[in-house]
Amino acid sequence: MKNNKKIVLIALLLTCVLSLALLTACAPKATLKSLELQQTYVLGQNLKGSLKVEVNGEEQLWDLTQEGVTISGYDNLQLGEHTVTATYGDQSVSTTVTVVPRVVANDIKEDYLQGEEFDPQGTLTFTRDDGTSFSVFLDDPRLSLTGFSSAAEALPLEITASYNENGTTYTGEFYVYVTAINSITFNRPTKSEYASHESALDLNNGYW
Repeated sequence: MKNNKKIVLIALLLTCVLSLALLTACAPKATLKSLELQQTYVLGQNLKGSLKVEVNGEEQLWDLTQEGVTISGYDNLQLGEHTVTATYGDQSVSTTVTVVPRVVANDIKEDYLQGEEFDPQGTLTFTRDDGTSFSVFLDDPRLSLTGFSSAAEALPLEITASYNENGTTYTGEFYVYVTAINSITFNRPTKSEYASHESALDLNNGYW
C-alpha cells in the first residue's frame, strides 16, 4: 500500500510539472513595442489606449488590462504631465500624457473690487473627453456662466461655465478674485509736487 501511495504521489507531481511546462510553452512570447495612449485628459479621466506588442512575429494591440501587464505613473487627479509606464515581465515602455482642467480662462479680468460688474472680455478653452479642445468668447450667448458676485470679498471666487456643443454639454470652473474696498491700502507716490511746466504724472512707488 505504501508503495502504491508513493507511485500515485510521484505521478501527480509529474503531472503538475508537465502541466506547468505546457503552460509556459504556450504563453505568448511578446515583445513590447510602444504604449499607444490618448495624449490629453480632463481631470478625473482614466487612461485610454492600448499596448502595441509583437507576439511570435505578429503585431498586436493589447488592452491596458491585459493579464500580466501593469500600468504605473498616472494620477488622474493631478494636473500636469505624467510619465506612464507599461510593464510586462522584465520589459517596459513609457510615454508622456497631460492632465488638464475642463476649462481654462484666457485673457480675462481676474481681479475685481467689491461692487464691480463682471467684465465679459477674454475666452474660455474647453477640453473634450477625446483630448481635443475648442475656445469660446465670454460674451458668447450660448455660454452659461454662474457664480459671479462682487457683493462680498472672495479670494478666490469660483465661476461655473457650461457650453453645449452639438448636443454635448461641457462644464468646468475657473476663478476670479474679489477684494473688499476697505481692505485696500494706498501708498502715496514719491513725487507729490510739480512745476508749472510738468504735465506728466509720476506714480513711482505709488501702489495699492
